[in-house]
Amino acid sequence: MRTKNIVSTLCAAAILAVGARAQTPAELDSPEEHVRERAAASLGRRARTDKSLVKPLADLLKDSSPRVRREAADALSRTGPEALPLVEAELLSAILAAPTESAYQSGRRSAVTHTRGPGRGPRRRNSAYSAFRAALNAAEGLGRLGAVARLTNLAGHRSRMVAAAAASGLTVAAEAEPKGPVEGLRIALRRGGPALDPALSGLRTSGPAAATAALEVAALLRREDALPLMPLRALAAMGPGAAAAVPAVAALLHQDRFGHDAAETLAKLGPEGERELLKAMGSPSSAVREAAYHAVRDLDSPAAKAAARAVDGSYPVRLP
Repeated sequence: MRTKNIVSTLCAAAILAVGARAQTPAELDSPEEHVRERAAASLGRRARTDKSLVKPLADLLKDSSPRVRREAADALSRTGPEALPLVEAELLSAILAAPTESAYQSGRRSAVTHTRGPGRGPRRRNSAYSAFRAALNAAEGLGRLGAVARLTNLAGHRSRMVAAAAASGLTVAAEAEPKGPVEGLRIALRRGGPALDPALSGLRTSGPAAATAALEVAALLRREDALPLMPLRALAAMGPGAAAAVPAVAALLHQDRFGHDAAETLAKLGPEGERELLKAMGSPSSAVREAAYHAVRDLDSPAAKAAARAVDGSYPVRLP
């Protein structure tokens, strides 16, 4: 079995090296799943510039192996938006095959391990992780193709793992068009659980276009079961349009662990955030004053510059 795997790997490496030979029936129709999968990857890389290779890739969408079909669909998603009708069904199938939360967590706990040769440590393998990784890749493929409406619908799916994959796809879509994915990301944010972090990442990517979600993100800062770092970064990316979140952010200034992050976020939230920072520079807590000072000194307003000059920047920052 080991010899067979080595031979398959060498065959796949040869496919990558010989370029156009990867189109030949001997390789695309190989009985080895591993060889066909690598052939699809090779074709996909070259199909981005050579559109004549789209047809051989599309033919692989009929392959008997899900791994080969998904590799071909992922490759096609990188060739341009005209590929959407070809790959949408396959990508949707992979997203909807995402495992349940319980299966994913159970799989992580009871993952089968194997040794990767002398001196190598164990490597985890579990089908639930692989299925979720495939769902994420498929959703990101739809994001590259601009299928925002489809991903927005999936963000409200009853499975929060599907919603998490959809949020990852919307994050990719937001890189090209920040405003369109915001509604879907807000839906995923409300789903919570595994969808929470990718939704916050997507809102951060959307930047000022996501300011309509500021209060929903700010509400996470008050939850004891959620770390505030990702919500703070999302709010900072939204900028002054997220000024409604200032009270929730300012409440974190007194936290030892996240006080500096809160101060840096307030500095991005416009005049209201600046006012909270100037107020914090008069706090009886030296830690709060220090965090506020480091944020205020980077602001350009006359009031901020005057406040920064009023202290010497030593630790702890003294009251002016």
